[in-house]
Amino acid sequence: MKKIEEAIHIMEPEAELTDEQLRMVENDAELREACQDIMILQGMLADNKKTTRTFSLPAIKWIAAAAALFVGAFFLLWPNQRNTTASQESLPLLSSTITITTPDGQRQALSLEKDGDVADAIYTVPTAEKNASLSEKFGEVPVETVTIPYGHSLQIILSDGTRVYMHPGSRLVYPDRFVGSDRKVTLSGEAYFCVAHDSERPFTVHTTQGDVRDYGTEFNVCAEDGKTEVVLVEGSVSVTPIGNKEHFLQPGQMATLDAQHPTPVIQAADTDPYTAWRDGYFYFNEQTLDDIITQLACSYNLSVECHNPDLLHLRLRYIIPRNSTAAYAVEILNRLQRGHVSLEGNRIVVK
Repeated sequence: MKKIEEAIHIMEPEAELTDEQLRMVENDAELREACQDIMILQGMLADNKKTTRTFSLPAIKWIAAAAALFVGAFFLLWPNQRNTTASQESLPLLSSTITITTPDGQRQALSLEKDGDVADAIYTVPTAEKNASLSEKFGEVPVETVTIPYGHSLQIILSDGTRVYMHPGSRLVYPDRFVGSDRKVTLSGEAYFCVAHDSERPFTVHTTQGDVRDYGTEFNVCAEDGKTEVVLVEGSVSVTPIGNKEHFLQPGQMATLDAQHPTPVIQAADTDPYTAWRDGYFYFNEQTLDDIITQLACSYNLSVECHNPDLLHLRLRYIIPRNSTAAYAVEILNRLQRGHVSLEGNRIVVK
């Protein structure tokens, strides 16, 4: 993701590349490929994933000047051979605001502000002293529940310093402070965890399908549709299905837990989409238009109306900042020039 950010900075709209920037691109293969990926727009470059792409310095300068007109997103399009089902139903709405349910059952709307350059609002869990009276009342450490409706996202800083990047349509239950030998939270939906290191107190994420136990790391957990998917970015985690034994993951692996399989299914995973989310980007690599507009609809609290299901089978590579407006996100999709994608009121319309 760092190379992508550098490439976007180099290729800002109306920017004229300096000789120093050109030398950077020429001498850094990873940066050069990131620049070339941005340049893969409608007909701008012919790309074959099985062929090594090389460009001379003058060619890069010429193409980069043209690509600067389109900076903000990049995509690679080809027909999807799979027979997928088009997603056309409106997404459910939880609420118009992020809410906190306090230990005594009171539901409160969070008043949060964020800088225009930041993708997520940030909520820091109040100190334990603030809830001291509740601790006495309940005789235990009080827990709160934060609910993130569609159209919102939130970064939560827990009492131990752990950062949790909450996706739209998710819910997290956590204590106002961690006591004892374990740190435990409960997740419904999806979140990315950057866990504060504490060798004496492991961090556990509980879902309906089992537990994810952290040993000092970053990982993503998605607990939806009757299954839990865990992607390990760095460090070490284990997954323990309900009533089963512990299984360890290596960085770059994903484990899937569901009721149909007592043993988790472990396979290789691309971690870029998860770190991109953490860093404030929507990142889709060779995913269907169906998947992309479903996620955009979730993030912007929109419904989807599709008049051309065949268009949803196309596969794209697409990246934009998450603090972009819905109109801008849809505008970039509409540059595909295959069919028509538009924003009409609170609907993404595909024709």
